[in-house]
Amino acid sequence: MSTRIPPRPVVDVQHPPRERERPRRPRGRWIWAASGIVVIVVLLMPIARVFANAGRNHEVARALPDSPRVVTITEPATSVSVQSYGGDIRVVGDPRATSTQVTEDIQYDPQQGPAPAVTSTVSHGQLTLTAPSCATFNCSVGFTVHVPATDSVTAVSDGGNVDVFDVAGAIIDSGSGSVLATSVAGPLTVTSGGGNQQLAGIAGSLRTDSGSGDVLARGVTGPAAIITTDGGNLTVQGMAVQSATLSTGSGSAGIRFATAPQTADITTDGGNATVLMPGGPYALTADSGGGQETVSIPTSPGALPWLTVSTGGGSLAILPASSSTPAPAAP
Repeated sequence: MSTRIPPRPVVDVQHPPRERERPRRPRGRWIWAASGIVVIVVLLMPIARVFANAGRNHEVARALPDSPRVVTITEPATSVSVQSYGGDIRVVGDPRATSTQVTEDIQYDPQQGPAPAVTSTVSHGQLTLTAPSCATFNCSVGFTVHVPATDSVTAVSDGGNVDVFDVAGAIIDSGSGSVLATSVAGPLTVTSGGGNQQLAGIAGSLRTDSGSGDVLARGVTGPAAIITTDGGNLTVQGMAVQSATLSTGSGSAGIRFATAPQTADITTDGGNATVLMPGGPYALTADSGGGQETVSIPTSPGALPWLTVSTGGGSLAILPASSSTPAPAAP
């Protein structure tokens, strides 16, 4: 804003005009002006937060630090279903446990209202843990759940990480979070939507899709394994299943079988593949699509174990399990 400067008056040098007394500025006016600025800033802060949060996909502002709530549920249940809406989920089985202990870590945006209520209900033998308001509001609840080892688990995290240990079976959907599952006595189904997976000690049937994340599987001994990475790298160590279908969708694959499967189908769609097989002979179909091929296992067209390996242009190596060449590990 420009300030108009009035013309300078002509002054008589011999008789200068008497200097006018300056009017006194009211005291405290600057305080009121500063207070007005502070009030405006304070009033605009919630509006700025609204615009800052616009377009965020389930991002959560942590509330004032409170101690996590711990709840013990004594009502009998044979399975647990947990939904966290972005929070991490950790489920641990304990063979000595007779009840379920739940620790809740609540995160929410105070601008949208109070902390979400967590519900725990048991129906037909299934314990369900969730926070229904987080389906529409910007909040999440992280769960740490200790259950009897005979329980099976369903965990849906919508982007949070999921860890499951020592349970009877599990169905896991992490959205895009990472997954760690070990010592699962029964079937395991995992969907991670791009998150990496580490799976170990899986005694039941395994079906997993990482959606481009890497998969590391150790000690899979169930009747069948179906693993898909859609571009992520795949590392399998010590697999002992009757049927295996393993696909990387352009990622590399390093596979080591501990026992000979009845059928195994391995495809990489352009990625390199190193497959280590015990015993033999195998009825082998190998196709590198023009890539380098190395085959040094016993083969026979009439053999019962069927092995199909296709790389679609990537290098292909099928070697005895006793080979000193290690299966490459997923990064």
